[in-house]
Amino acid sequence: SDAVFAAWDTDHDGMLSRAEFDRAWEGLRERAEARVESRLREQFDKVDANRNGAVDAGEYGHLVLVQRAGKSAPPLSAFDADHDGRLAFGEYLTLVGRLAATARAPGGKSP
Repeated sequence: SDAVFAAWDTDHDGMLSRAEFDRAWEGLRERAEARVESRLREQFDKVDANRNGAVDAGEYGHLVLVQRAGKSAPPLSAFDADHDGRLAFGEYLTLVGRLAATARAPGGKSP
């Protein structure tokens, strides 16, 4: 829209320079990533039933991606980088990235 173009055209010369486009595109990407991370945080918090800030072994099976993977789901230990028997949020993000990629791969289940 005209408003978006005007916002991206920071020097108001009626054209988008490469630098203006790159800055605006990076801003969009960062906002999209923040929204995704916020939604993942909400999902993480829902599964963290005991509210200890981590997904424990008993909570792991309640993760949607783990349920969708079924018997082919890797064990919690596959994502437990610090080997404390639970997933902190960063480890959970690794799990989501890996299982979502597997689900999108040819022959994988769709998310």
